[in-house]
Amino acid sequence: MLVKAMSKVYIAGEYAILKKDAYAILAPVKKYTYVEVEKSDRLIVNSSVEDKDDLLKYAREQAFGYVGKTCTLKYTYKTDLYSGGMKLGLGSSASVVVVTIKAILEYFKVPYTKDNLFLLSVRALKKAGSNGSMGDVACICFEDLIRYKRIDEDENYEIKAIKPRGNLKINLLHAGISASTTKQVQKVEKYFNTKEYIDFTNLSNKYTLDLEKAITTGDSLRVKEDIYKLRNNLKYLEQFTNLTIHSKVLEELIGDKKERKTSGAGLGDFVIEVRLDYDEKRSTYEVCFGM
Repeated sequence: MLVKAMSKVYIAGEYAILKKDAYAILAPVKKYTYVEVEKSDRLIVNSSVEDKDDLLKYAREQAFGYVGKTCTLKYTYKTDLYSGGMKLGLGSSASVVVVTIKAILEYFKVPYTKDNLFLLSVRALKKAGSNGSMGDVACICFEDLIRYKRIDEDENYEIKAIKPRGNLKINLLHAGISASTTKQVQKVEKYFNTKEYIDFTNLSNKYTLDLEKAITTGDSLRVKEDIYKLRNNLKYLEQFTNLTIHSKVLEELIGDKKERKTSGAGLGDFVIEVRLDYDEKRSTYEVCFGM
């Protein structure tokens, strides 16, 4: 039995989403992590996918706990999330956890909802020591353009599908450099309770919600302006934390285009270009690589 899980890209809310009550917008990407599951007399894991922090072990534990029984299986993983040996910054850790849980539930033919899958995946990642926002997990589980409100310690969260008025086109421009989200996040954690970080988060939430409204009302100009404001807010974050988000390569990719910004933790990985073509009769979005 072969099962797959998508990947994701951040449109808005990076770094702010690390704090409680923050919002982000994410889109699913059609690059997949796959796992084939077969009955086995012992646990076998064949994988080219990086498994840092025993993610697969914790994913299996959560899935078997939900099913209510366990068995030994052979897992064979493959992924689209590497290019020339380089990991693409599209949520590979979340994707491999989601696909593992999904595969076990489907192997046992146990019904589940997207919310079930999300919470099981979050719990697995937290068991592995992750303190991330889980926005990538939300997007990968729901497989839709979403507005996400960060899950809290009581497992309260919001995941809302965004329906564009027209066609929303998201171009992904790869910098040719892989970046570590964990290392980037560690550099800003000490600023979380500062006035500057609170101001940054409040502005990020404002612009993120403004962007959602612009997308759903077909306001193409406002989409471009909000992307520009989100980019400048990330530059404000750089100023008071001494964090580098906009490397030289990313700055060159952004150029003078207001509709472009970094996606995710920055320093490498992707620049995105976001455009909305207003059409009263259409409600679509597409994620493309390159121009």
